[in-house]
Amino acid sequence: MVGIKRLWPLAGLALLLAACGGGAPPQDLTLSGVSPNSPSVAQGGSVTLTLTFTSQNGFQGTVSLSVTKDGQEPSWLTLSPASKSLNVPKGGQAQETLQLQVAGNAPTGPHALKLRATYGDKTAERDLTLTVNPPPSFALSLNPSSLSVQQGDSAQTALTLTPQNGFTGTVSLSLVAGQDGVPQGLSLSPQSVQVTGSSPVNQTLTLSASASTPTGTYRLRVRGTSGSLTQEAALTVTVSAPSGGGGGGGSSGSAGGVQVNLQGGTFTQGPTAQNVPPPQGFQAPYGAIAFTAQVPQGGTLTVTLTFPSPIPQGAVLKKYQGNAWQDVPGAQLSGNTATYQVQDGGPLDGDGQQNGQVVDPVALLTPAPSYTLSLSPTSLTVQQGGQGQVTVSLARQNFTGDVTLSLEGSNLLATSPAPDKIAWSFSPNPATGDQATLTLQVGQSVTAGDYALTVRGQAQGLEDQTATLSLRVQPQPSFDFSLDRSSVVTRQDPNYQGNNRIHLTFTTQNGFQGQVDLSLVDEGGNPVQGLSLSPTSLNVTGNGQGFYVYVLADDTLPLSGAGKGYAVRLRASSGSIVREQPLTVDVWTAVGAADLNFQRVAYGNGIFVVAGSNGYDEHNRIYVYNPADRSFTNVYDIYGPGNVCGGLQDVTYDPVHQTWVAVGGDVIMVSTDNAQTWQLVRGAKDPNYPSCSAQYGDGMGLDRVRYVNDRLWAWNDRETPALYFSQDGGYTWNGIATPQPNGYFKPSLRGMAYANGKYLWVGQVNPIGQYGRPAVFIYDGNAGTWFVTEINTPDGQHLMDTLYVPEWSKFIAVGGTIPYWGIVGTSTDGVTWTFQGPFNVNKIGGLAYGNGAVVAVSVTGTALVSTDGQNWRIVETHCGGAASVAFGSDIFAHTSAGALCTSP
Repeated sequence: MVGIKRLWPLAGLALLLAACGGGAPPQDLTLSGVSPNSPSVAQGGSVTLTLTFTSQNGFQGTVSLSVTKDGQEPSWLTLSPASKSLNVPKGGQAQETLQLQVAGNAPTGPHALKLRATYGDKTAERDLTLTVNPPPSFALSLNPSSLSVQQGDSAQTALTLTPQNGFTGTVSLSLVAGQDGVPQGLSLSPQSVQVTGSSPVNQTLTLSASASTPTGTYRLRVRGTSGSLTQEAALTVTVSAPSGGGGGGGSSGSAGGVQVNLQGGTFTQGPTAQNVPPPQGFQAPYGAIAFTAQVPQGGTLTVTLTFPSPIPQGAVLKKYQGNAWQDVPGAQLSGNTATYQVQDGGPLDGDGQQNGQVVDPVALLTPAPSYTLSLSPTSLTVQQGGQGQVTVSLARQNFTGDVTLSLEGSNLLATSPAPDKIAWSFSPNPATGDQATLTLQVGQSVTAGDYALTVRGQAQGLEDQTATLSLRVQPQPSFDFSLDRSSVVTRQDPNYQGNNRIHLTFTTQNGFQGQVDLSLVDEGGNPVQGLSLSPTSLNVTGNGQGFYVYVLADDTLPLSGAGKGYAVRLRASSGSIVREQPLTVDVWTAVGAADLNFQRVAYGNGIFVVAGSNGYDEHNRIYVYNPADRSFTNVYDIYGPGNVCGGLQDVTYDPVHQTWVAVGGDVIMVSTDNAQTWQLVRGAKDPNYPSCSAQYGDGMGLDRVRYVNDRLWAWNDRETPALYFSQDGGYTWNGIATPQPNGYFKPSLRGMAYANGKYLWVGQVNPIGQYGRPAVFIYDGNAGTWFVTEINTPDGQHLMDTLYVPEWSKFIAVGGTIPYWGIVGTSTDGVTWTFQGPFNVNKIGGLAYGNGAVVAVSVTGTALVSTDGQNWRIVETHCGGAASVAFGSDIFAHTSAGALCTSP
């Protein structure tokens, strides 16, 4: 990756991601701490960091580290050691040291860095602020910086040594050549000074001239040396003869706080300070120093001005004459002294005559207080949701005051972060030194484009200063995705891979590439218990890329979505980018593998009971499914011919008498021990009869049994209807005459419900000379009367089953034909019906209500699900054809051709 300096290159990574649930949890690694996290280091120095790695599931492998600043490689920063392998135990931590070496030319100030640990295709980041300081040093100054000494004598000046950036130690002192060489016999003492703290050290220096030191003015330097550090201060030394030779003698005086020393002449007037108007851009803090001096005719006067404060950078010495300013050629400014020469009658002599008299008004002009702003960089590019920094430099001239900084130029600017704003801040603000850092934080929804911004500086008494910044906001690399379906059916098996596969297609924007993590969350964004995805992360490399993902369920799945499905959201995330798509997950799981063609299932007393007969091997069988322990047990199995007169068709539970009852043909069976053993109440084959028809004649021909209202009901759905009820748990049965409405023959009764004191069957009536027509049959048990009416269904589809939902105050009826369609009807009174369909579902034959939902099943194993009786959703359970469905223990169960199928 361009712009990243790496440590510990990847040699191998032992990170295993479980492709499906049920395996070992993936190894992980977190960079949980960096100490110190705000280190300081001098240019050319180094600092050692302690990195703390934490793992929940254990980690063993090689980790690569990298460090960036604003996404670029800091060329001035080196990391070591070169590589390191980690072994972090499960739930434990490991600490490693990392050394940062800073180049001698590293930019000073705080640097916001990113320290990244990379292992395999995963990363962990920590923010790190590294402050680079200038190296330890010191500064020298002399007061005065101009001395006069006679041959054989000495003079003194005050040395101030100011330590910088923590400097301590011994500084050796020496007198060295400047613009002039050091004359023979001129020496300096002491020759060293000791620095032990952060405060300036003041030391009196003695400059001694021997009797043979040549006279004259020497521009020299005092040098301080400590190791590789060398600093100097200018010192002008005038050596004169003991007799005052050199022409005209010497003299001194003061004016306006300025000490004036003359060599080669004496004062006859002054010195005095005069107020003068300084030229534009300058000020004259001491006014003009005016005096008159006597010198030998045509002689040269050397003037040394010693000011109470060091002369600032940019100051000049100028002659003020005739309300005009002129340069002083050869003037020497150093420390707090200025030295120049005036020749009698020369251009700097105020009277202009070679008369032994020098008139000299001169002034030290210092730059007026000012500053300018500059930016680095002047153009900045930041992505939406990102941030960037700009260094603001203040070039100060004779000005040390505070400068208040602000940013302007767009109505999107704000001082607090917001999604639609560009937040800005300066540190420090006000700026007290020569630099400040401008931080820009661009909100996620700030419009991409170019913004012309202005940094403004405001200081009391000075004009505002500005600098221009070009900000380019780039769209954030992003993505979206779509699903090939809005619902999926899975099994309660963390290793299942079948019809639970969905396809994700990614649409990328602005060059997005990288790892995308996948998860299932609820409407509040919380993980969904019991549901997961495999895989849990993808590597997206281009637009339009597609992936298959499996939706998995395990034993911790709550029952809140039983039958009606689990409304979740599939979340794809990468960093701050989070995208979601709604998904309904239905969970239907095949239980066991049975050897019969299941007809009916019923629930009661904590268990599901399944009864049926197999037309291939002519066996009647009963199975029990216990939701508590998920056991599926065959409790009854008999070969029919010669033993019983009928094949089992239905089963139900009588809660009043606590009996299970199964019927089929002339067979009636009762269990009093919760379906563990069964007694043949009717239908045992008598060997004295050659056949069942000989034994029972037309018989009962039972196809259905239900416990409704307060009794057991059994009937057949043939064209010669028979209807019976039992009030003793299924041992004795009483017949009820079925209606024979005028104009019809052979009515058929199928599904049954009860509400508002009346029993209701759905089925069909057969008008004489016509095909059967859908109808409802309503029986008033108190009056013993029947009400029968034809009803119109889509395409005349048959009705197969019905129930009443008290919460909805509605009857629900289902039906259809093979191999065509399925229909659903609703009614509030059982007489007037509204139908929906036909649905692309073959012959819906059973339905049940529970958990706030109605589940209706078809012979192809397809279910219709509704939570309001109006809107229906098609669900493929993938368990095979279904004849009936029941609800209990907070789950649904439906029959199929080969196994029981439960949700979940």
